[in-house]
Amino acid sequence: MNPEAMKAAMEMMKNMPPDQMQKMMGSMNVTPDMMAQAQQMASRMSPDDWKRAQEQMKGMSPEQMQQQAAQAQQHFSAQQNYTVSASNALKAEGNTLHSAGKYDEAREKYERAKANVEGLAAPGAAELRKACTLNLSSCYLNLKRWAQCIEQCNEVLRDEPESLKALYRRGQAHMGQATWEQAVDDLARAAKLCPASDPAQLKLIREKLQDAKDQLSMQRAAAARSGGDASTSTPAAAAPEPASASAAPAAEGANKEEKKAQDAKPPAASASSSSSLSTQSQQQ
Repeated sequence: MNPEAMKAAMEMMKNMPPDQMQKMMGSMNVTPDMMAQAQQMASRMSPDDWKRAQEQMKGMSPEQMQQQAAQAQQHFSAQQNYTVSASNALKAEGNTLHSAGKYDEAREKYERAKANVEGLAAPGAAELRKACTLNLSSCYLNLKRWAQCIEQCNEVLRDEPESLKALYRRGQAHMGQATWEQAVDDLARAAKLCPASDPAQLKLIREKLQDAKDQLSMQRAAAARSGGDASTSTPAAAAPEPASASAAPAAEGANKEEKKAQDAKPPAASASSSSSLSTQSQQQ
């Protein structure tokens, strides 16, 4: 049965007795996903497609229709399996590019593979889609596209809340965004999930976690000093003000007898303040 005839077949099946309909559906092993995709194909049919479908189905007996439907199922399954196979090849190309550090090119391969298997019920389709999603999160992380990395990790974590890779990568993306509380939460969960049999990986996660904790502590301390919110405070912006204020008293406190010398040579306190500002700027 051609895809454009699927809807017409479904309409004809409505006229079958319930027992015959149940028998036919059971022999076909039709899944809800297959029915949904058949309806989606039917929704894209043009008037000419409908006309050809009606001509093809005209005069068919229930037995003939059952035979045609079984053939359509085989064709449908073969098409899905081919799509999964082709998408696996795309993912393999993406892996090669990723290993070579070509993250944007790898991203394009993974996105195509992921889109190809969207909604497919074929064996291996769901696992392939999850693998491509995780690989996309790695590409976006390396490209420093933090929001897109978090989006891909969220997608994985909705179905698998304890995905070590998704938590670790999302934690690093939060570090890139300077959202330290979320980073600490994700990395702490990742550290708990990391098996002791992989000490190298655990060491990396703990190092990132400690960095995030240190940044969060600094942010909270700065917020406490300014009376602001740790999640929104920017203490570095206020740093130059105290330094420039300290230069004025040093100039005003100079002896009148040394005024001319002070005019020719700036006071030591001012130079010290400028040096302090430069250091703060580098740290920020």
